[in-house]
Amino acid sequence: MAQNNSKDSIAVRSVIQQYENAWNKNDIDAICKLFTVDGSWINPGGLYWKNQAEVSKAHHAFAQVLSYMIPVEMTIQNIQFIKDGVALVFVLELIHINHNLSFPNGKKSFPGDIIKDQVSLVLVKNSDQWQIKAGHITTIEPAAEAINPVK
Repeated sequence: MAQNNSKDSIAVRSVIQQYENAWNKNDIDAICKLFTVDGSWINPGGLYWKNQAEVSKAHHAFAQVLSYMIPVEMTIQNIQFIKDGVALVFVLELIHINHNLSFPNGKKSFPGDIIKDQVSLVLVKNSDQWQIKAGHITTIEPAAEAINPVK
């Protein structure tokens, strides 16, 4: 396992902060610039976007809906440097709903609701810059959270 370099830890935390800031400004371009060119993403609905261009296209397509999901709060739960230049990051994401929303699965959210997501990210260091190589979001179901045996 790679050593935790405090400079790298600060840089990885900065990427997560930049992501949160960009989301809260609904700045899709800034979000997508945090990804490597071949960076991939799996959204809560299970859709897989295999590179920065697809991540950008999908996020731009959903920009109106994403604007209803502000502010977001991202709390880093764990950073593991699994080898030099590669970090695995787990983030708890709280999305504050500010507009009535209907999701493809039939669920509805209303102003004041908070959606909890578990975000898993792989970040890589390219020329002294950390970027998102892969990400996956899973929505935390309240019924599952209520019976979590390790909480």
